[in-house]
Amino acid sequence: MTLPLLLLLHGLTVVLSYSSMNLVKRIPLILTLSLLITITLSVSAFQNHDTSHLLSFSLLTLVELLSIVIFSFAYDYLDGEKNRAYFLRLLLSLTSCVVVLLLSQSILAVYLSWVVVGLLVNKLLLFYPHRPHTHTIAHKQFVNDMIANLLMAIGLFGLAIHYNSWSITTLSHALSLTQESSVMLYLLIIAVAFMLKTAIMPFHGWLIQVMEVPTPVSAFMHAGVVNLSGMMWLRLYPWWTHYVTVREVVAIMALISLILSSIVMLTRVSIKVRLAWSTTAQMSFLLIECAQGWYEMAFIHLLGHSLYKAQAFLLSGHRVHEQPLKQQLKERFGEVSARWLSPLLAFTLSILFILLAGRVVHHSLGYAAISIQQSLFLALLLSPGLWLMKQDTVLTVWVKLIMQCVFITVFMMLHVLLHPVIPTELPLPSFITLPILFILAVTYLIHWLIMSHQMLANSSRLNTLAYEGFYLDTLWTNWVSRPVEAVFHQPKQLVTNALGRVLNETL
Repeated sequence: MTLPLLLLLHGLTVVLSYSSMNLVKRIPLILTLSLLITITLSVSAFQNHDTSHLLSFSLLTLVELLSIVIFSFAYDYLDGEKNRAYFLRLLLSLTSCVVVLLLSQSILAVYLSWVVVGLLVNKLLLFYPHRPHTHTIAHKQFVNDMIANLLMAIGLFGLAIHYNSWSITTLSHALSLTQESSVMLYLLIIAVAFMLKTAIMPFHGWLIQVMEVPTPVSAFMHAGVVNLSGMMWLRLYPWWTHYVTVREVVAIMALISLILSSIVMLTRVSIKVRLAWSTTAQMSFLLIECAQGWYEMAFIHLLGHSLYKAQAFLLSGHRVHEQPLKQQLKERFGEVSARWLSPLLAFTLSILFILLAGRVVHHSLGYAAISIQQSLFLALLLSPGLWLMKQDTVLTVWVKLIMQCVFITVFMMLHVLLHPVIPTELPLPSFITLPILFILAVTYLIHWLIMSHQMLANSSRLNTLAYEGFYLDTLWTNWVSRPVEAVFHQPKQLVTNALGRVLNETL
């Protein structure tokens, strides 16, 4: 009953998007009603310790919230744009597809929604069709999407035929019981499809170049669309329990992407471009967490990343106004040396905060907080937030320390809340986990050297490689995107043109 009700509400929003702007402006009210329903269902699932429904409804709550915020922002931001109604219609259609992705038990319905999401994203990328560069971006996304769709079809339909069931619930139960080599191949294919949709390196090119589109489009891409693979991984968490090899492959691919994309990010000056590269790095982090079986941490990371990226993109134009305020604070509070928060001290403080919070949880509730591997992973993720790269104010130091404490406290509170409900799978073997942590620690130091101008600045060759994204996008484009795009160009034109006529008929 839940899925039809939510689809009815979202279908109503799509229908209203074809009406007058006075009615379109009221659409957030319907989305808010849908949000309240998903919140209620999330609370009910939490109380009943229903892990599957808790993950689905909680993630859908996040999507509903993002759609309300971005819709309301875009309504005013795109005022005067000829294609404003077109964007709003695409946004609402995408949200409707996500409802099916996260709630439907039908393999066929989930796959069709997966495909339609890619087509709608392609239309969003062509928001300004008269700009030649947008077509290049759209072609790259289309190729990645077609490959991901093909792989997903092979994986999902192969599993359905193997187990003679087209129900996600039935497949989840069957996959959680035993391990079969033929099934592992299907799951590996699905995992590769997830990586393609998540836009980790080397599949990242279209996402990085999406700056050609308006800010609301960028916000929805980085806060919503690229997170869908992470959401689907969490929804299908029983599928990966016994298939450690699949998780190892994902962890290694994501680790390579994380190292390279985070280094490239540091060479960028434009705020929106840095945010784009950070999305690729964060998605890599998310996939590592999923591969490790740290679903609770991945869930919290996904929530935080989505909300932060939406806020960061929608407010990116205000960053320039912060500089005068920072200068006034320096003059008023004085400055401290950058050495006060070196990488080693920042990491030490972070790990102490985490261990202290974990000790409090263990002492108060009687069960273990996060593992030592998770603690180290979290400290490496959070410590850069404490770095001082140049002289700054005493107030800034205190704000950084307080925010770090607040974040870790919130994380531990969510851990306490979710620990009884969201499972933690057996982690990957030590011969995989320990090298990952070691490489992350080395990457952490490399970031410091780059940001303190002790690296890259003295190596023009390395700096060029980093600035060009290590040429991975160029290689992927030349060897994969262009040949595949040439094969599928005509079918793509037929489908996207038909979809465009349906969505654009009232413009």
